[in-house]
Amino acid sequence: MILNNLLNQALTIIPGQEGQLHKWVGKITNDVGTEIDQYASPTPIYGSFQAVPRTLFEKMGLDYKKVYYMLFTSQDVQGLSRTNSGDRITYTGKTLKLETEGGWKPVDGWTGVLMVEVPND
Repeated sequence: MILNNLLNQALTIIPGQEGQLHKWVGKITNDVGTEIDQYASPTPIYGSFQAVPRTLFEKMGLDYKKVYYMLFTSQDVQGLSRTNSGDRITYTGKTLKLETEGGWKPVDGWTGVLMVEVPND
């Protein structure tokens, strides 16, 4: 049982932001045989969106040519794994692909997710 959600407490003091969550639902194969990710219709997602400082890129093994964000949220999100491509989030006109997900959701009811900006379709 989750007794205390620290993120939700923090968001009562520090304003959060809203984006649009596109849940990954699977892949389809197009006419030329290429697998294409499919996403559900967008739903609102609320949390704290933060840019990852470039000073952390080397420590985190990130590509300096890309733009990264962290999202701290109490909502259910799925990062990249061996079996799926991860959810996407639209935030301030940017499309962000969820890469890795933190493990706090079962402990305290929230998670931190590393996201990378991808070109808009």
